[in-house]
Amino acid sequence: MENKHTYLLNAYNSLVQARMVRNKKDFAEQIGWNYTSLSSAFNGRQGMLTSGLFMRIKERYTYFDEEWNYKAPDVNDKVDRLLDAIGELLKQ
Repeated sequence: MENKHTYLLNAYNSLVQARMVRNKKDFAEQIGWNYTSLSSAFNGRQGMLTSGLFMRIKERYTYFDEEWNYKAPDVNDKVDRLLDAIGELLKQ
């Protein structure tokens, strides 16, 4: 990763905007990470910007691309899957 600190900030800000997290403490709880360690990572402490942290974020929130840009799920895809499921139910 080019700049882990920037990626962390981008990921967090995207999640706040998407209303998936309320604050940094909520973020830490959701990813199962120690709040103090996460706070140090937010402050740019390189030793806390570990691959484990980013793996945990990626496991919890699957909508990030390689550059840590948030990609919301495609609503049309969800609608298509729902319609397919309804169609299958109606066939029965």
